[in-house]
Amino acid sequence: MTGDLAKALTLTLAVAAVSGCVPGAPPLGPPEQVIPPMGDDCGVARLGGHIGRDLASLAGIPLPGDLRAIRPGQEVTRDLSPTRLNVQLDAGGRILRLFCG
Repeated sequence: MTGDLAKALTLTLAVAAVSGCVPGAPPLGPPEQVIPPMGDDCGVARLGGHIGRDLASLAGIPLPGDLRAIRPGQEVTRDLSPTRLNVQLDAGGRILRLFCG
């Protein structure tokens, strides 16, 4: 019985973690709802020419922070970082939007 109880508890915690029900876990949601407009600490102003191009077009460009690729339907967390460049992609991997956060 103890083994079954441990398995059930592990499964419950895993489901809660994935669904965002664990206290302290950043909430998930669509980028438009989760990430508020931010400044240009990630260098996005100089990258506008990459809209419509493949994600690979950003390879080798020095950035002040991390890069997060966001695919269609993907939810993001609210763990915002002003220097992180968010790259929202279409189904073909082309850049739709660039923003900090």
